[in-house]
Amino acid sequence: MPPTPSTPVSFVSPTVGTPPPSPGVMAAYWNAPPFRRAFGEVVSRVTRGLLLWHLQASPIAQSAPTAQHRLLLRALQGIGTFRPITVNTVRVPGVVGMIGDEGCLLLSLTTCEAITVNGEGGGASTPRIPADASEPLRRFVGMHVTEDIAGQLRGQAMGVALDGAQASDAQEDNRDTHRIIGDLRNRVERATQRGHTVDGGILRLITHAVRTLPGIDGETFTAGIQGVTREVPHRASDVVYLNEPVDGPQIAPSVELAYDLGTAIREFANDVFPRTPSDDGLATATVFATRFVDSVQQCRILTRVSNDVASLIESGMGDTEFVTAMLAAGRGLGDGKFGAAFASMWEQVPGQIGACGRQSTVPQLVKLRGTRLLQQVPRGHRILARLTSADDDPQGGYDDMLSLGEGHVAVASHVGTELAPRFNLTSVDLTRADGDIVWSEDVGAWRRDGHHFDFWIQSDTPGVFAEPIRQELEAGSLNPAPLRGALLAHSSLTALQAERPGASGWLLGDTTTRMLDASTEIFAKYGFTDIRYRLIVAWSEPDQFKPAVSFALVGKGAGETFRSWITSGYVDRVVADLLPRRTLGNGPRLTGDICVASEVDWAYFYEEHSATQCIKYVDFDTADAVLAAARRYTAVPGVLPGDFMPAGILLRVPVWSSASARAS
Repeated sequence: MPPTPSTPVSFVSPTVGTPPPSPGVMAAYWNAPPFRRAFGEVVSRVTRGLLLWHLQASPIAQSAPTAQHRLLLRALQGIGTFRPITVNTVRVPGVVGMIGDEGCLLLSLTTCEAITVNGEGGGASTPRIPADASEPLRRFVGMHVTEDIAGQLRGQAMGVALDGAQASDAQEDNRDTHRIIGDLRNRVERATQRGHTVDGGILRLITHAVRTLPGIDGETFTAGIQGVTREVPHRASDVVYLNEPVDGPQIAPSVELAYDLGTAIREFANDVFPRTPSDDGLATATVFATRFVDSVQQCRILTRVSNDVASLIESGMGDTEFVTAMLAAGRGLGDGKFGAAFASMWEQVPGQIGACGRQSTVPQLVKLRGTRLLQQVPRGHRILARLTSADDDPQGGYDDMLSLGEGHVAVASHVGTELAPRFNLTSVDLTRADGDIVWSEDVGAWRRDGHHFDFWIQSDTPGVFAEPIRQELEAGSLNPAPLRGALLAHSSLTALQAERPGASGWLLGDTTTRMLDASTEIFAKYGFTDIRYRLIVAWSEPDQFKPAVSFALVGKGAGETFRSWITSGYVDRVVADLLPRRTLGNGPRLTGDICVASEVDWAYFYEEHSATQCIKYVDFDTADAVLAAARRYTAVPGVLPGDFMPAGILLRVPVWSSASARAS
């Protein structure tokens, strides 16, 4: 589940009068190195998402485990490799296969269907299937090739062969990805030359990778494929409302759902799919997949409904009858000015209103200070306003606005008189310094019509980096060489440092507990008091669900020994960051791979080496509490950088936070 779930592609015609890109231009886009690298990651995520979806689509409780069940689990466990395929002599674009003892599992990256070809294979190929038993495979292949090629397969025995493995000098240069790209490119080129069309799955599959191209190139590339793409109804898995058209039974997810599933599971796969050969492991994996798919779907539904509420409000701008009816209905519901709009959408969604499971704490109100945070509030989420003078008044009520994205909000206001009431619904750009509602840095509040307001959001609003930023402290440095040496001499610290960052064997267990206990004893030996346990959490990407973590001890120093360590300025607290390589990698120069510094210098150290990361930290009273938090943040479903961290401090605002907000 990315910060914002993948949005289905809008199939619109290229601009009238714009000539289609030439074959040479299209070839350059297909071959662009950034596109190819990004497409390889897309294929990886979609493939893993398809495995999860199809594993839960036919629960084992309803039937005995099938060959497809076992092949799906083997693939999730990393046993076997998916490669492009050939059926008889026909290349099948957008399809990858894996052969195991149970048969051959085929996955379509464009239609997202799965099929199993039974029979023990011989290395990289399957036995030929007699013509009278090959209709399911023929139908599957026919969705990916032209009608004339599909016609050639009628009445033939059919066999599947996987492409041979090809080594590459560069780790990121995936040869299988190159062949998938080549097959899709050939399919689009033939459709362009012959006036045919291709399924919309090709365009959906490349959408994320196209974003790596410069704006105009991405638009041109997309237009070239849109010109031969036929529009199809929504996949059943993407249908949210009762009255939406659907393409048929739910036999496959959409590309967007598969991508989101693959994104949400990619960092946890080694933890949740151990290599166990028994059917007991298969049953456990199926239960997990069912719950996991449902949780991702709930987040997608919440995002879809919120965005649709924003669109509904935009459609009513300037319509006095619309706003009057909405406000009247809202009063009846007791749910603010926009409550009726939410209710009208949710009543069309079958089942109970779900929740996005990453936020495990009760939502709280978080104050929006400045336009940076405001721009991050996604479409369709409410922003509450309250007079600053009402802060001491527990009865003081809140007014509500609705985010339209990028700092724009919908404001419903009374513009008439008591005798002739009239209401208006307008869009206001809160990022403008000369607007009707502006942020006052001096006052630390929003100003409108001579009054000052505080703005608030609920803490479970996704994608908003709303934790308070670290306060500036008085500068000061120290050289605590004896403390550093004592910490490095303990075996529990060196044992954890020897673990490869990201290794699934690092389970935040007894070794970590011993490290924290030993560090506490060392801190106490040197006279530190008020010892706190700090969890440092780092994300390198906006859709990273499993952050990297480090632990630090923070203590207040006293005595002559401590004062002798101070080299400049004022220092009263020392931070001993025990595993900074896990959060920052191997770039920083460190003595013994730990960072022991003043509070100020520790923060400078992170700011210097984390320009492309999001860094947050939380201090706890006990080692047990910090370990419990670390386990919670690094286990399924994980936590995204834009998820609110109670009591957290935002140390480094990521450079991609604004871009993430604009893309939502």
